[in-house]
Amino acid sequence: MQQGTKLASNIAEMEEDVNAHMMARQYANKFNKALAKAGLATQTVTYHPVNLVLLEAGRSAPGPQTAMFLEPFLTGRFVKWQCNDGEVKHIEETLQAFFHFSNKHMQSQPIAEQGVVVDIQGVQCGNTFTLTDTAVHCISDKRRFGDTNMGEQGIKSFIMSHSCNTICSKLGLV
Repeated sequence: MQQGTKLASNIAEMEEDVNAHMMARQYANKFNKALAKAGLATQTVTYHPVNLVLLEAGRSAPGPQTAMFLEPFLTGRFVKWQCNDGEVKHIEETLQAFFHFSNKHMQSQPIAEQGVVVDIQGVQCGNTFTLTDTAVHCISDKRRFGDTNMGEQGIKSFIMSHSCNTICSKLGLV
């Protein structure tokens, strides 16, 4: 495979990762609004913006062209709360409710949008969870949202690993 073709393929895959990040960010904003409406806005979920950068050949790029992600540095203790296969590493009620919220609200979308935000990791600073490197499992197309999309099996794994909590109840998710 030629370098240009490989780079184009790599960029297309990376664009899907950016799409997953943007989808997760959109649902985090909706989740925060739902928390505020329910009088539960003691914690919030955010995602840093992420950029896909294409570097031309030169001193800073190792090859003819290089693509990479660029996002602000996360300050604090990095925690992986849940993997994209549904495994819960650290239970955190707000984030468990966010998983559930994303799944419930994505199910009301057209089939191409149905799924769940998973692979929740990042830092907690005060009452804010700043997340990064997310994954989205969706039903319609396993190529959508990058190679971490485990499709329907990933959604089922999430459902099996989730335990509803008081936030889920107060948001009407149960």
